[in-house]
Amino acid sequence: MPTSTTSTLNPIFSLADLIGPELIEQYLGDGMDGVLQRIVIQNIKEGAPGTYSAYVAVLTSDLSPIPLIGDSISLDLNKDPQDGSRPTPPPSSDSTNGLLSIGTITVTMSPSFSMSITMGIGLMFSEDLLEPQDGSDAVSIAVGLTMSIDSKGVHLSAPSLTLPVCGIGSTGVTINGGTVTLALWGSDGNPGLTTLGVDSKFRGVVIQNLSLTLPSDLQDSSGQLSSKLVFSSATIGNTGFSGKMNATFAAGLDVSFLGADLTLTSVALNIEHNAFAGGAIAGTLTLPFFEQPVSVTIAPAEDGWGLSLTGGLVDLTVEDVLELELTSLGVQQTDGDVWFKISGTVTPQLTVGSIITPSDWPSLTLKDVLIDKSGHIKASGGKLALSSQQTLSQSFLIEE
Repeated sequence: MPTSTTSTLNPIFSLADLIGPELIEQYLGDGMDGVLQRIVIQNIKEGAPGTYSAYVAVLTSDLSPIPLIGDSISLDLNKDPQDGSRPTPPPSSDSTNGLLSIGTITVTMSPSFSMSITMGIGLMFSEDLLEPQDGSDAVSIAVGLTMSIDSKGVHLSAPSLTLPVCGIGSTGVTINGGTVTLALWGSDGNPGLTTLGVDSKFRGVVIQNLSLTLPSDLQDSSGQLSSKLVFSSATIGNTGFSGKMNATFAAGLDVSFLGADLTLTSVALNIEHNAFAGGAIAGTLTLPFFEQPVSVTIAPAEDGWGLSLTGGLVDLTVEDVLELELTSLGVQQTDGDVWFKISGTVTPQLTVGSIITPSDWPSLTLKDVLIDKSGHIKASGGKLALSSQQTLSQSFLIEE
């Protein structure tokens, strides 16, 4: 514990000097010294014996963000919550030129050391972590917070906070709302945070009941989907955003996937450290051209979507035209064009006068043949091959 006396409290000095290196390392962590050097004390007044109050401020010549948790979360000095947590110091003998007041501090030196700081600042998240959607340079939440330090550790309190609409890195997922709880120095003995998996080593924020919107490739014209997709709990720290969610739709929910009709049955999503780490979207896709439902599983990925059949082979029929035994299904996105990629065995069912009947046609093996959302077929890049030795006795021409 510090043994400072009145004579050591200079009119203007840094918060790091006041707390001292031992307490900084013990309670705040080694990297906090640089943060506290940027914050200074001014207008010091003595109240009861051993108790002092003052204003905390920063130099107006340097209002750049102060890194708080690595490069992920910083203190935004330009953000004033307008809640009274940023009072203006009264005129005094202390010089206030070149200083911006951001809060107040109370220090008790005896019988034991304790300190309470109230500051009006912003919590700013790096653009790699959260991507602003309003044209601003970074996502920043104004907050009036109180930080207390005593023999039991660091304690934080703040009013209820919510996130503005923002994107999670490059995932295409947007989030907003929720209840933000500060855990800048771990769980602080809070059983609620401990239940959510926050331990003493965690540094960041915890968000509960956080709404999310999937990438724009999934269109929900009814607006029902977004209201049903929620991270019950998520964290944002120096390793990025992490959260899991799961939703089921017993009656199905009609949306559009890459321009094709999709009836959702479930959505599961796992994001760890700002990247997709698992999850699947299950439903029934109406495959263009065939216009028949196919049970599919869609897997989100950083570079697009994985698409596969659910439950094995699928038989599709275009009456009097063809029968298809579909063995695999995928998706390909090239230069803004979207194609569904199919493989399987197709058997024509055309009747040509009295010359050719459906039973006369050989089966063909399809490999990665492309169909767009309008049902147009593109053989380029795919393969077509006879799957049997059956041949037609009549010659005919296929035009490419």
